[in-house]
Amino acid sequence: LDNKLKYRYPGAQPFLSDQKDIFYGRTKAIQNFYNQLSFEDLILLHSKSGLGKSSLINAGLLPMIEDKGVYQAINVRLNVYSGNPKFTPLKITRQKILNEFDKPCFLNKIYPDDNSLWYALKKRQITGDESKTFLLVFDQFEELFTYPEASIFQFARQFSEILFSEIPQRVRKMVELFTTAQPDILSEEEQDLLFKRLKVKIILSIRSDRLSLLEKLNEFIPNILNKRFELKSLNRAEAESAMIEPAHKKGNFISPQFDYDAAAIENILSYLTKGHTNRIETFQLQILCHS
Repeated sequence: LDNKLKYRYPGAQPFLSDQKDIFYGRTKAIQNFYNQLSFEDLILLHSKSGLGKSSLINAGLLPMIEDKGVYQAINVRLNVYSGNPKFTPLKITRQKILNEFDKPCFLNKIYPDDNSLWYALKKRQITGDESKTFLLVFDQFEELFTYPEASIFQFARQFSEILFSEIPQRVRKMVELFTTAQPDILSEEEQDLLFKRLKVKIILSIRSDRLSLLEKLNEFIPNILNKRFELKSLNRAEAESAMIEPAHKKGNFISPQFDYDAAAIENILSYLTKGHTNRIETFQLQILCHS
């Protein structure tokens, strides 16, 4: 098949950002989640496995965020522990934050790079667009707990710092030393930017049956379990939209545009809901439509 041709349904795989035009059935969930994000600095997105958390993030939330232009979204996947010391949760997250923003700036004059998340975000704030709030999105966050405890706690400590510290005490002391010795080492504008609080919001996407693992982080992030958004399975109207709308789309798809007849829709939904007694799990619907 031509590599440029796309499937109308991803099957068992989550939707990606470039599939936002065929992602249907989650309009209300996307808007409600975005609205809650406006009021919270930390949100747990949770559901049972297979209900589409990754799809909601990739093809729903992140495109909306890009359109609205309020947040700088940084999508992080920690992956399962491989045993390689080059890939710790802290190093992976820091690299994703810096990306193309790892450039020299005035921070280097007063404080050496301490490899912290605060430092990485402050550097990005200085060298990028300081007006937007950072949004760190951790998909499949349960993967954190496959790492050794030392790596988990190191990450949690840094995590706490970016949420709760305007400027870490170690940095503040170093700044005082340098500015006392050299009063003109930083301009007034640089000092203002250095002490400007980082605006950070964080989304942790995690399976509902793994929520209890987050209690390990309570020492660093009190009440981490308090702010939640539960993604639920689809109702009939949402499922119909997720089925029918991608079939109508024009574009470079493997199959031509088509439609389902009423009997086909009824048979599919009756099968998935066990005779209209259950709601519909997203991945099952996508696998069936993909087939």
